[in-house]
Amino acid sequence: MGIARKRPLALVMALVSVGALLCLAVLARVLVGNLSRDEALSGAETAARGIVHATDSFFEGYWIAFEAMAEIDEIRRKDGTASDRLFARLLKGRPEFENVAAVGPDGVFFGSSKPFDRLAPPGIAGQAFFKRTVDGSPRVVMEPHRGPISGLPVTGAAVRLANADGSHAGLLGASIKMERLVESWKTSFRRKELGVVIVSGDQELYADGQLAEAARRGTAPAGGALVRFDLAPFPGTGVVVAGPAVDLAGYFSANPLSLASGLALLAALGALLALAFLEDRRSEALARSLKEKQLLMAELHHRVRTSISLIHALLGFARDSGGTTRALLDSARRQAWVVALAHGTLYESGELERLDVGAFLRGIAAAIRKDRAREDVELELYAAEARLHIDDALPLGIAVAELADNAFAHAFPSGRGGTVSLGLEPVAGGGLRLRLADNGVGMDAGTEREGLGLFVTRLLASQLGGEVRFEAPVGGGSVWILDFRPRK
Repeated sequence: MGIARKRPLALVMALVSVGALLCLAVLARVLVGNLSRDEALSGAETAARGIVHATDSFFEGYWIAFEAMAEIDEIRRKDGTASDRLFARLLKGRPEFENVAAVGPDGVFFGSSKPFDRLAPPGIAGQAFFKRTVDGSPRVVMEPHRGPISGLPVTGAAVRLANADGSHAGLLGASIKMERLVESWKTSFRRKELGVVIVSGDQELYADGQLAEAARRGTAPAGGALVRFDLAPFPGTGVVVAGPAVDLAGYFSANPLSLASGLALLAALGALLALAFLEDRRSEALARSLKEKQLLMAELHHRVRTSISLIHALLGFARDSGGTTRALLDSARRQAWVVALAHGTLYESGELERLDVGAFLRGIAAAIRKDRAREDVELELYAAEARLHIDDALPLGIAVAELADNAFAHAFPSGRGGTVSLGLEPVAGGGLRLRLADNGVGMDAGTEREGLGLFVTRLLASQLGGEVRFEAPVGGGSVWILDFRPRK
């Protein structure tokens, strides 16, 4: 009787074990499928964000430069002849430009790097990007179109021109060969096992990768993923990325012992189920951590590209201003280590976007003093406790470097010591005021020389939405003041 009772019990235990193993197999299959889809989705999102960042960086440098150009007197007065000459010089140094032009509030050209009939000038009043500036957009990207003068397919970057009261005064920008933007997309899209399509309306601008057809159809591959992002600078334009399935199941097929060991240890079935549950939680945590790191790296690359775009734009316009080779190299060196100092300060603080402006400015001024070897010149710094966004801190830091270098180089002739004071303080309305003063030999107001450093500083002040001005104190010395409103 004892043996008879044991046989049904053993049969029940065997059936329960087999059923539990089948449940475990189903659970493992679901887990593998979910991980595969999550990994495919993560890869597609990373690729799409890379293209969005590449597009933003492509246009950022041009916007900065055109905002500075919009403050030039000839353009503000809409002097057609002078504007033509300025644009023609700029076109010679920019092979990616098809044309540089400015239009009035009616959308009609008043200046262009290429000749046009002034008795019947071309116009862009019907273009959507021009209408956006009429509606108040300060920066616009030109939808792919054919240039009204060249007739070639182009895109472009432009900024809104404004009257003193802020009303619409026209547009200033450049049409850029579409092939240059496509090259930047090709450079950023490295994972050819995916597929990408960029479409504007019914016009396909770019397609690449092994799964481009799936992205074009808008259908995810079996077990894979499909993501869509708006390409923000281009209204009505989207980027679609298709990602393939990730063969995680293949790993288990290639390593059968890892599964066989679980099947053999029926007595430890409960422990295996618990382990599978914990492994699921751990995999989810690792996937989240990996995705966060990928997004962090994408944001970091965007910040670095924006910093390099700023230096590139400043050097290009400084070169066009007629600066000497030595002056250009000195300015480039200062701009490069200001960018390095800014990113180093961010890294040390553990933050991604905002830095301690006091420590940042102190480092810049001290480096300038050491570079000029002026131990006989004292440095005073007073700065309000503030943390600036990196997009404000970079142009402010480069402006400080240019002004401080000018003070240490020219305010104190050989043998004469003195003091350079640098301050940053809040002003009414939520703005900030940078004040750099010296008690050196000084110069009369209105006689300050428009050198390369001052040219670069004015460009940077315009980017910050402020202006730089010079004062000559009664007791001697020089004072430079830059008022601006930082972004929130």
